[in-house]
Amino acid sequence: FSNYSAWHQRSLLLLRMHPDPAGLARALRSDIELVRNAMYVEPKDQSAWVYYDWLMPHLLECLSEDDQRALLEEEIRQCD
Repeated sequence: FSNYSAWHQRSLLLLRMHPDPAGLARALRSDIELVRNAMYVEPKDQSAWVYYDWLMPHLLECLSEDDQRALLEEEIRQCD
């Protein structure tokens, strides 16, 4: 999980592979689980957190206000 270059490359590829917002939203939603696992495995490793910091704004941009709210509430629950 600790590989800044891999996370960065993934972010570039996702944007190229999914130019439409709906496809990008599906891909980014699946990445939330991936990055959560990385955070749980090694919480002090900053590479997953940096990717998460990139991931969330891009995902929120693709969602409706209701879906944004639901996602943020879920993320808050995950922090408990």
